[in-house]
Amino acid sequence: MPISYTNSIPTNQTIYARVNGAVVLVILEAVDCGIDFDQDGVPTADEDVNGDTSLANDDTNGDGIPNFLDNDDDGDLILTNVEYVFGRVLALQGTDGDGTPDYLDNDDDGDGVLTIDEDYNGNNNPLDDDTNVNGIPDYLEESVALGVPTATSALVLLYPNPASIVLNVHNTTNESIKLLEVYTVNGVSVMSANESQISNGLDVSQLSNGIYFVRIDVGSKTQHVKFVKN
Repeated sequence: MPISYTNSIPTNQTIYARVNGAVVLVILEAVDCGIDFDQDGVPTADEDVNGDTSLANDDTNGDGIPNFLDNDDDGDLILTNVEYVFGRVLALQGTDGDGTPDYLDNDDDGDGVLTIDEDYNGNNNPLDDDTNVNGIPDYLEESVALGVPTATSALVLLYPNPASIVLNVHNTTNESIKLLEVYTVNGVSVMSANESQISNGLDVSQLSNGIYFVRIDVGSKTQHVKFVKN
């Protein structure tokens, strides 16, 4: 039987609900769509990409973080506030003219190589990769498509996401994790570990709340994952 519930506290109220016989935690929070909730340059009201008036189910890159909480909406390591150019043609058409704005496009130049894989110097920042030294970042230049070894599917799963204390690391491959490194959104390394050090999970309790990028080297392949510390 459907049950209606009125949220008497405007923000961060936690309730519990029974779903298919299981008790699940539900967090109720009011969001002002007139402000930029994640401070990524895109008004919160415009982060309802599918236009159904719900912000919770808009997750362009499928990382489990809704766009209105995510400052890298397409998961390409280029922050949304860099890719979102309000009022300019590129904000609507995208660099490759495919009609998808760069901040929602994980292949900005349409060369078949994902923007995240055009980080040729391996510093988790495609902005400073310019292999032909012409002043245009490689991820915006179709003629540069070198590619890097990467996974076609998830090599490693991180959960829960968001995480408060421990981030569990599940290796789905038969190869060992050579290195796991955590970076801030500004590219600063704040934590690193090998597979033996994360057998019981990664302790993230000392990290400040916010969004982090995780680079994981598994065998000869590399995976980038994003998680939220709360």
